[in-house]
Amino acid sequence: MITKFRLLLQKLRPAHVLSVLFLGYVLWVSLAALPEFLYHFGGAFYWETGYKHFIETVDQQYEGMLVADNGQPFLRSKGTYINFNGLLARALGQPMSNDRVLLKNGHLSQVVTQSPDPEEIQKTAQNIARFHDLYEMYLENAEDIYFVAVPDKSYYMAQAAGVLSMDYEGLFEKLAGELDFAEFINITDCLDMESYYRTDTHWRQEKLLPVMERLGQIMGLEIPTDYEVKTATDRFYGVYYGQAALPMPAEDLNWMVWEGLEDVQVQILDNGTFTTVYNEGKLSSKDPYESFLSGNVAIQVVENPNAASDRHLVLFRDSFGSSIAPLLSRSYGKITLVDTRYINPAMVGQFVDFEGAEVLFLYSTLILNTSSALRK
Repeated sequence: MITKFRLLLQKLRPAHVLSVLFLGYVLWVSLAALPEFLYHFGGAFYWETGYKHFIETVDQQYEGMLVADNGQPFLRSKGTYINFNGLLARALGQPMSNDRVLLKNGHLSQVVTQSPDPEEIQKTAQNIARFHDLYEMYLENAEDIYFVAVPDKSYYMAQAAGVLSMDYEGLFEKLAGELDFAEFINITDCLDMESYYRTDTHWRQEKLLPVMERLGQIMGLEIPTDYEVKTATDRFYGVYYGQAALPMPAEDLNWMVWEGLEDVQVQILDNGTFTTVYNEGKLSSKDPYESFLSGNVAIQVVENPNAASDRHLVLFRDSFGSSIAPLLSRSYGKITLVDTRYINPAMVGQFVDFEGAEVLFLYSTLILNTSSALRK
């Protein structure tokens, strides 16, 4: 038997070996893609009878575990990947890096799993200095200045999952203490895990009424509640969908609409174009979240002739501001949105009139801990 096996090996050419390996790879990819094919072409029947159960099984199996290791793909399923290296490292007790995606209660979030280091503290200090620069350039005569730090989803997920995370409370205290020119508005009790998309970093617009009520109380705003929730798309996959490489179902992306919405005008000063509050064309883009105010641009002006007041708000913001600004437009006749990730702060005064305006800084903790995000 051994002799025959040796003779067989001698007859095999390198080309034959490569062909066998290639065919094996094609077979593996085909089998791995089968669930994806069935999901797209089998419709609701396949979802209800098979895939939904599979999702629940995966959620139970991996819940509370750090399931991605630097986004490297292994063990394909439903056209996505489960990171085998990360799970193996965890099983062997090996150290794992900070770039992790956590699964908890059907939600994915990136979590910093070790204590903050001096570099992270320095990043926050640099951003605080940039906010002070903006104040000294434009806001010394402003009477009403507010600051909101939006907690990223891991604020609510990490403790429940029993993993380490950044010192959020320490960050909030630092911001409130060092940004003494602004009134710090704490919104952590206005949100929870379900306030965010399951597969994305961002908050869901339809969950923001408690935040709006908090802003209304402190900023003296009339907050309407007569909204209708419109599902803009039911095929939304967020940024964590690809990073975690777990077979998660699509989710709804909703818009809050109201009577008179069509009268609200949005001007993008970057290029001088006019658009609508919700941009349907962005729903087919790589990131449908950009359908809120057409995504991230340097400066936008939102004007609502039917607003509860003619007050002017200057909103220094990141992408979280895109979905809350439409709601604020019902309280302010004019909102100027400024994103200093895309414009030199020294140039802002050429486009924005701060005279008599109220000012709101609204930034996610994800940005506040990234020194390179905001320009100086």
